Amino acid sequence: MGTDKKITYDDLFEQVRKPSRYIGHEWNIPGLHDKTAAVSIALAFPDTYELGMSHLGLKILYALLNGHNDIRAERVFAPARDFSDLLRQNNIALSSLETKTPLYSFDLIGFSLQYELGYTNLLNMLELGGIPLRGKDRAEHHPIIIAGGPCAFNPEPLAPFIDAFLIGDGEQASVELCRVVKTARQQHASRKEILRSLSHIEGVYVPSLYTVRTSSRHGLQIVEPSGSAPFPVHRRIEFDLDNFPQPDYYPVPYCEAVHDRINIEISRGCNAGCRFCQAGVIYRPNRARNPNKLIDTIKKNLASSGFDEVSLASLDVSSYPCLDSFIGHLMHLFTRDRISLSLPSVRTKAISQNIAKAIQTVRKTGFTLAPEAGAQRMRDVINKGVTEDDIFNAARFAFSQGWQLIKLYFMIGLPTETADDIDAIFELSARISAIGKEYSSRSGFINLSASTFVPKPHTPFQWYPMIRIEEIKEKQNRLLDMCKRHRSIKFKWHHPQASFLEAIISRGDRAVADLIETAYRNGALFDAWTDELRFDLWESAFEKTGIDPERYLYQEFPVDEPLPWSHIHTGVDPVHLLSELKKSTHAELTPPCSPHEQDKHCHGCRVCSPAHFQHRTEELCPSPVPEEKTVLHTDTFFTYKSYFRKTGEFRFLSHKEIRNALHHAFKRANIPVRHSFGHNPHPKFSYGPALPVGMAAFHEPFRVELMENIPPEQLQETINAQLPESLALESTDYVNDTDVSLKDECRYACYSVGHRLDRVQRQEVAQLFLNALQQEEIIVEAEGKDGTINQRNLRPAIRSLSVDDTKFVMDIHFETRPVLVLDALVPGKYHGPLCRERFTGDTEL
Repeated sequence: MGTDKKITYDDLFEQVRKPSRYIGHEWNIPGLHDKTAAVSIALAFPDTYELGMSHLGLKILYALLNGHNDIRAERVFAPARDFSDLLRQNNIALSSLETKTPLYSFDLIGFSLQYELGYTNLLNMLELGGIPLRGKDRAEHHPIIIAGGPCAFNPEPLAPFIDAFLIGDGEQASVELCRVVKTARQQHASRKEILRSLSHIEGVYVPSLYTVRTSSRHGLQIVEPSGSAPFPVHRRIEFDLDNFPQPDYYPVPYCEAVHDRINIEISRGCNAGCRFCQAGVIYRPNRARNPNKLIDTIKKNLASSGFDEVSLASLDVSSYPCLDSFIGHLMHLFTRDRISLSLPSVRTKAISQNIAKAIQTVRKTGFTLAPEAGAQRMRDVINKGVTEDDIFNAARFAFSQGWQLIKLYFMIGLPTETADDIDAIFELSARISAIGKEYSSRSGFINLSASTFVPKPHTPFQWYPMIRIEEIKEKQNRLLDMCKRHRSIKFKWHHPQASFLEAIISRGDRAVADLIETAYRNGALFDAWTDELRFDLWESAFEKTGIDPERYLYQEFPVDEPLPWSHIHTGVDPVHLLSELKKSTHAELTPPCSPHEQDKHCHGCRVCSPAHFQHRTEELCPSPVPEEKTVLHTDTFFTYKSYFRKTGEFRFLSHKEIRNALHHAFKRANIPVRHSFGHNPHPKFSYGPALPVGMAAFHEPFRVELMENIPPEQLQETINAQLPESLALESTDYVNDTDVSLKDECRYACYSVGHRLDRVQRQEVAQLFLNALQQEEIIVEAEGKDGTINQRNLRPAIRSLSVDDTKFVMDIHFETRPVLVLDALVPGKYHGPLCRERFTGDTEL
């Protein structure tokens, strides 16, 4: 695939739709070039940058590993199709974001497995990185390929491609993995010796050290012990998360991430015991972090990032001890700085008025409820532990506090579900919508989302079959027909074929690896994206490999026979899972568990014992803070005009990405920017016209209103300390009464085209320019926004044209595309990189 030549992507950026995914250089990136002797690991996320940089686990491991002097961790994300094609066409290896090191040059590559439909992306990344797909084909010099995350709890569908899986928590184990490989490389150990050494790390599963056989009862392959490899492989659990504090800073993306905010894990695990939920099993027990340490970490992350939103990450935020007190402290500290708070997973029965008010103190964030089922019987079957009263009370809180839209999450295809249960989903949604009318003149808006139940490994429902695609569509259409008759309910659903593939892979055995590779060879990529999923490619793969979905999806597994994932032990006793399965058939509830010795609700799952919990987090709760009225608005403000450059690889940032970078810089610098009024206040910045992605610029204007009078030179120096040189401010001053408006200042702009010309060429271009200026019309054909081709006269938009030895300059109206003028006036041989030099206003020539 590649050579040892240092690879840069610069020449390819011009040709991709979103180059900011690949340029790197984010704020808060650690210095890595002095770690040349360290063991190197590429943390790989098999989806795009925007999704990968929203994943908290990746950021935690990145900071943790780079905190060790003998480990160099870099990142790599799945290239979109356009960039992937360019890498192949140009025979360039996929490389890391930080140092552009090809993947084949790393000691280890660690994949984060968050979703089964990203597996074809994983294969594409390996192949683009110059690494054989299958472990048996790799040579001694190739990296060790490891993988972890929730999908690793059934590793078999990826077993031929992954050298070692890390099962469970990675904070300590990932360091051990790196150091074992480092020592082995120094001792010139063989690849087989390295893998055998890795297998002795708690939580590590090396597939090549085990044998498989086909079960005569369910027809799937199951894993059996072989030699000295541990069996079963026990999940790695870190019981005290405070031994691994979250970093005080993370990389701040320029390319906007899906979750463009600070994510802070306040606890790991969930004690609710929902029977469909795999995460509730594989992350047990519920472990809370010290709230006082969290407050300190959040403060430092806000100061180092410039974000204005904090999300408290947990499977069940509402079970966090002293949540009200904790949130009260955060809002007391951050309301003045307009930091909003997001609680993505509050259980309906735990939403208090204090929590609802705290969340909306600065601005309203989304309000989400997850009843999962419409009928009470079904909620009891799945052990949701939520009643209609809980749901309605939560909805009343939301509507009474000013929310107008509630998102509701349900599942279809659950065990024992009937048509009446589908109807109950709509009926519950309609009743919630009607509650909204109690607080306004119209019904509340509802976004109803219904995903398809997939019986996941290691859950009490793992033995159940899944419903067929035809039945999924029937249930979805039934819901859709009902929702169409209600103007306030909008129905969203998951692609049935995507749920089908997710189930095949999540419940698959080692034979499914052939299916995944064949689908990839057929062209399947980004299967989790609705607009990218090509189910026909998978249908062809089923036909070529002979994989029968019937065996994986539609049979009820015997409870006394090992399953393809039974060699992985989550720590939860299988007897407990069987007990919960039996309870579900009678719609019998199991109350939430608690690991504390003095609490009564321990259900004997055996994942923990009271000895693992030496303190109660409640004892560490911050003391209450007095209520005070925070003044967020002021009539006194000062307006500044400033000009920035956009050069180097930062020219590939979009207009929105540039704005975000500047906003983050002002926030990091603790500059008090004035905000608009209303429920969703915005910082008072205004900008000139947007630049095309890829075009460099100087003297780009923006204006900002501040609530303090800061000397312009001091303001510029302070902000530039928070910006890369390629985005630095060039000048800053007060806006005074004689200044024209920003709109008038930006009516015309000077664009330069860098091109070194000899005397003859310069004369030719000068003559072309003179001829153009003497014409009354310069007619070109241009494509409109609607795709139609229209004729346009460019001459009125051109004010001046000039040329010298190194460039020629066009002073044109800001709404006129400079490329259009360039194409119309000079031959292609004189085209070169465009740069917007400055705006020239209405009168300046």
